[in-house]
Amino acid sequence: MRRVIFVIAGLVLLAVTVGWGYLTYRQYCSYQTLIPRATTSVIRIQVDALAKDIAWNALWNGDYYGDSTGDQPIAFDSKTGKQSGIAIPANIFLYQLDHQQSVAFPDVFFGSLQLADSAAFAGWLASELGMQVRQDTLGTVALSERAVILLKARQVLFAISPARPAKDLHLLTGLLDTLLQPGASIPVRESRFSEIQHRGGHLCMLGKHDATVDFKKGEILFYVRQAMDTPLAIETGTPHFTDSNAVSLWFQGPLTSLLSGRKFHIGTHTLHGDSLLRHYRGHILLEWRSTIIQQDTVIEYDYDENFDAVERREIVEKRVPEVYLSVRADSALNRYLQEQGILNATGNAINRDVFPLFQIGVNPRIGDYIQFHTADHAEVPPEPGRGAHERFQLHINFSKMDVQDIAPLAVPIVRPFDRLEAYGQSIEDNEQLINGKLLMKNQRINSLVQLLMPPPGEEQPPAL
Repeated sequence: MRRVIFVIAGLVLLAVTVGWGYLTYRQYCSYQTLIPRATTSVIRIQVDALAKDIAWNALWNGDYYGDSTGDQPIAFDSKTGKQSGIAIPANIFLYQLDHQQSVAFPDVFFGSLQLADSAAFAGWLASELGMQVRQDTLGTVALSERAVILLKARQVLFAISPARPAKDLHLLTGLLDTLLQPGASIPVRESRFSEIQHRGGHLCMLGKHDATVDFKKGEILFYVRQAMDTPLAIETGTPHFTDSNAVSLWFQGPLTSLLSGRKFHIGTHTLHGDSLLRHYRGHILLEWRSTIIQQDTVIEYDYDENFDAVERREIVEKRVPEVYLSVRADSALNRYLQEQGILNATGNAINRDVFPLFQIGVNPRIGDYIQFHTADHAEVPPEPGRGAHERFQLHINFSKMDVQDIAPLAVPIVRPFDRLEAYGQSIEDNEQLINGKLLMKNQRINSLVQLLMPPPGEEQPPAL
């Protein structure tokens, strides 16, 4: 009996060792992926780690993943790879780089993948993603509004844009063909981004930004390290906001990179960032408390029996967020906003041609702050505390937001979320660290799965 136990234990140990060795080898191979030498930022997506976490989560929550509904569950396996023609890698690398068309395509990310079956992949792009696939002098090209893909033998090169680009992405096809030419590219593990091998996170970015994201069970954890504007001494502790707020925001620090040298055109009005900087004194507080009712006058025109236009006014009520935005500034900011036509003649409200959605009142002086509010009165901002001296704090309680009445299109986006908590602290004179978590309403299911696959009966998230 003892011998049987030792044999079983040995087999289990051997299986674990082989599995660990296989995954380690996959990781090693993935960091041999070539990226251009001109790369400025890299994003690594840990496919193996995501697949392992989702598979383990699905083992204990089969009903959500389709076992009880008869739906096809999410799969990360060789069968899925064969159907799409992709040789599923341990990691996927996206990168940005300097090139001649950078100005026209500032938000584009590039990448490459190995293919197991290029014909199957081309068919999968057309049938599953609805992309236009055609033959080009450079190879097979697939195109959509936000992506262009070039297939060459057993390799695919692609460019994707999170935002809708101003120009046709097909213009980048020639650039894709030259990305990984001999001498112009280098393995990730030998590049200046080699540190990414030792970074955690399901998503990890290095370069222009230093950030990681982890999709855990019931929550998304994130971390961002970033350079700051001209350092501003932290003067006060973080205010204590009431827990009943839908949104609470505290920020203390400069806004140089956001405002310096910029102009903001609002209809026929213009705000100069440098002028705003002269008046700004380093503190911003925002509270969204609840939802209130505002009355508004709607003007319509009817025609009388002589076909003359007759004005008809109607008082209507609408639900708007009860928001108080307090900006620490000198007393001249109010005068500057009046001069630019942002405020009305009396300086106690924003002109409706600037913000027509609802009425925003202005109190030019509450202590050291100018306050913008949607309620019919101003509120004294919460006092700074004596505890943690944070540069940034943001709390959002999605269950307290009446999004349906205010922005119906946002409902599918915020539906899976429960709360957002984010904190920013200064770690050096010119750097800050922001970390936080986004809690999901369903605490049992992997957060990425909840984003990609809502439970039965709920709408899919809007297409990007």
